[in-house]
Amino acid sequence: MGMLVTREQDVRSAFEALSNDSLRLASALDEHIRRHFAPERRKAMRLLPSTEVADLLGMTPQHLRTIRHEGRIPDVGSEDARRSIHFTAEDVWEIRKALESRARKRGRYVPGRQEGEGLQILAVTSFKGGSAKTTSSASIATGLALHGYRTLIVDLDPQASLSTIMGVEPESDALTRPTIYDAIRYEDRRSMRDVVRPTFLHNLHVAPAALVLSEFEQFSAFHAMQRSADEPWFLRLKTAISEVEADFDVVIIDCPPSLGFLTMTALVAATSLVIPVIPSMIDVDSLSQFLRMATDMLGVLMEHGASFDYDFVRYVIARYEPTDAPQTQLAAFLRTQFGDRVMTSPFLKSTVVSDAGMTNQTLYEINRGDVTRSAYDRARESFDAVVREVEMLMDRAWGRD
Repeated sequence: MGMLVTREQDVRSAFEALSNDSLRLASALDEHIRRHFAPERRKAMRLLPSTEVADLLGMTPQHLRTIRHEGRIPDVGSEDARRSIHFTAEDVWEIRKALESRARKRGRYVPGRQEGEGLQILAVTSFKGGSAKTTSSASIATGLALHGYRTLIVDLDPQASLSTIMGVEPESDALTRPTIYDAIRYEDRRSMRDVVRPTFLHNLHVAPAALVLSEFEQFSAFHAMQRSADEPWFLRLKTAISEVEADFDVVIIDCPPSLGFLTMTALVAATSLVIPVIPSMIDVDSLSQFLRMATDMLGVLMEHGASFDYDFVRYVIARYEPTDAPQTQLAAFLRTQFGDRVMTSPFLKSTVVSDAGMTNQTLYEINRGDVTRSAYDRARESFDAVVREVEMLMDRAWGRD
């Protein structure tokens, strides 16, 4: 009996330790957020220097200064003591609209979809956790928003890491504001318009997640067995997105690292797939399993009326170190197997990206002057190249030259 009591005490002690760890970590994270986002606890996009804005607009910094001085664009931006001009993301949008109104070719400065062009829905998915899926989703979405696309990012992972990066506090916000679960749940469903909210960056909105989203897996299993006359479970996300279709050019869906009901709804809703893969043997092996299981499950859904007419499917190499010989060999192996379905541009591994992640930021949010500039420039060039490649793929899907 003494041993039994000791065992019970050990279990109770372990439980109390886990409980205390939970409270301690939650408190520490809350303090971390307060320190970086105080006092409003809201993220804000940094000011953009004229050199960066000129690059986004496809012109030289001198030309940007000239047209601003001549009044050909709105009188936005502010000069510092060194007469350097900085702009907010909203300023850049106003400049885009002014330039677009005079442009000879439609879409040069406001490149979003035009009449007759469908909403682009990109599901970023992977079978393995730690595959840079959320970083890829956030980076592509932020880059597209900076390039002038009205962008919605849907966090479909109950862990809600992407929501945190977008400036949402998942669990506390979920108590007072609707999340993506409310737009796809089976009872008391809310409109997607109630779920979508603006982020720290102009033209970038988010449909956030929370832990309650995991309930969708349980209820979907029940509804799949019932086969009722209601809308099939796999169309729920597609229907929700259609409610806000007119407001956006592109939707990025960050899927959970599994092939459950949530991921399957994303694969049905998507018009294209982006699959991040780290060039390591473990990750490539996981990719093989993912593709095998995904095609089996998609085949089953097709038998039940789902369709998968994707505009494109692309693999993006993530956390790539060009000086790492095994990684280089595996990247070449992937290109040999998949050809041009492997994106030309990789996401480089960088301490700058890791440092940004420590404060729940994307690469695009940090100031170049606050980090090693050469490292920032290498990473930024890599990330921008991926975003431009996604843009070209969307243009092709829209039937543009």
